[in-house]
Amino acid sequence: MTYTMEEYSWGIVGSATTNGWGGPDMMFHYNSFQDDWRAVVTLGDGEVKFRFNNDWGVNYGDDGADGTLDSYGANIAVSAGTYKIEVNFSSMTYTMEEYSWGIVGSATTNGWGGPDMMFHYNSFQDDWRAVVTLGDGEVKFRFNNDWAINYGDDGADGTMEANGANIAVSAGHYLVTMNLNTQSYTMEEMDVWGLVGSATANGWDGPNDKFMPDFGVNEGYYYLTG
Repeated sequence: MTYTMEEYSWGIVGSATTNGWGGPDMMFHYNSFQDDWRAVVTLGDGEVKFRFNNDWGVNYGDDGADGTLDSYGANIAVSAGTYKIEVNFSSMTYTMEEYSWGIVGSATTNGWGGPDMMFHYNSFQDDWRAVVTLGDGEVKFRFNNDWAINYGDDGADGTMEANGANIAVSAGHYLVTMNLNTQSYTMEEMDVWGLVGSATANGWDGPNDKFMPDFGVNEGYYYLTG
């Protein structure tokens, strides 16, 4: 009775990823139903490639920017955003689709018009999380900065309903978690550290770029990308 355990992973690496070209890579998850590899990732402006086992021995880019994988091919340019990426090594193709959830409302930085305060996908618990500073007001959750798909809470009970009632909030700093599998959400008050300066999005006057807790890998650590 013997067995073997062989490392076998595909990931995204590049200047647009959390850890840059040095990795470790942002990991894909295998989808056995379609025999492809999938990930939901938040990227910055930059470039990416796909590689095997966090190593350059096997990697793919796209020489023609046509959605076809090429071995050791050209870097793939991306703009900042959250994407659902699917890679199929049978057809040697890939897709990158804008795929984001955000918080919108009178309590948010940009009001009901958006752009929304973005969630980050947490692959370890398969949920969406954001660290945000809100004012007194109301919020809802919506997909891709658009009202076609949005959730509120009709009973103010932590359960989401499509096109549901606005969610009332008090001014403060929050860790907001949204789970689309259980159709539930939580809003936990917390202390928020941020980064401020001429190199940040809003300069020295803020609001700050907020650090996110590192869920599932290094509990107690916080990170900031971009």
